[in-house]
Amino acid sequence: TVERLRRDADAERDMQSLASSHFVLKFEGPENVSAGRIVLNALEDAYRRIGARFAYYPLERLEVILYPDEQFREITNSPHWSGAVYDGRIKLPVGGLAHGSESVARTVRHEYAHAAIVTLSRSRAPVWWNEGLAQVAEEVNEAGRAGRLRMALAEGGLAPLSSLENGFTQLGREDASLAYAEAYFAADYLLRKKGGYNVRRLLEALATAATIDDAFRQTLSLPYEDFERQFLRDIAQRVGLAN
Repeated sequence: TVERLRRDADAERDMQSLASSHFVLKFEGPENVSAGRIVLNALEDAYRRIGARFAYYPLERLEVILYPDEQFREITNSPHWSGAVYDGRIKLPVGGLAHGSESVARTVRHEYAHAAIVTLSRSRAPVWWNEGLAQVAEEVNEAGRAGRLRMALAEGGLAPLSSLENGFTQLGREDASLAYAEAYFAADYLLRKKGGYNVRRLLEALATAATIDDAFRQTLSLPYEDFERQFLRDIAQRVGLAN
C-alpha cells in the first residue's frame, strides 16, 4: 500500500485538475483538457443513472485520475485488456477515450458502480455481486452472456455463487467469462425482483452482518441459498432450459 501511494504521488505531482459537482479529475498536460471534460460529463451522467438505480447520491466528491496509457499499466498493474480500475479512486487510461463517447460512458458507469458498491458495503460485497451489478450498470446487452449460460446449464450447471464470492482471478479465460456472465444475471435477477432500494439496503447490511446469509435474512427475509435456487430457476427459464 505504501509503495502504491508513493507511485501515485509521483505520477500526480505535475497534474492539472478539473472539478464538477461530484468529481475531481486529475490529468497531465493542457492537451487533455477536452478529454477531461468528456470524462467529467460521463461521470456526472453515471452519478445520476446509478443514483436513480440504487437511491444513492453521495455528497463527497470522488477523485478520478486520467493517465497516459503506459503509466496507467505501470501504476495500476492491470492487464492489457483492462479499460479502467477502481481502488478507492477511479483510474482511466487516456487511450481509452479513442474508442468513442459511448465506450467511455460504459466504462465510467461500470467503475462508478464499483465505487458505490464498495462504499455502501464497506468493501464486503461478494465479487460476483460487485462485478454483476457493475455490468448491469453499463446498460449494455451482450447476447453472448445468455449463450454462455445456456451452454453451461446444458452441460451440467453453473458454479455455486459461494465459489464466486472471492474473485475470478484464479480462473482460466473460459471459466472467467462464464463467471462474469453468471454474476451479471444473478445481479440482474436481484435488482428485478427486489428493486434498487432493497439492493442498496442489502449492500449496507453486508457492511456489518457476520455473513452474506445474515445480510440476506436481515434485509430481505430470504436465506442466501434460497435466493440462489430462485435465481437458477429464473435463468433456466430465461435461456430456454426450464423443465
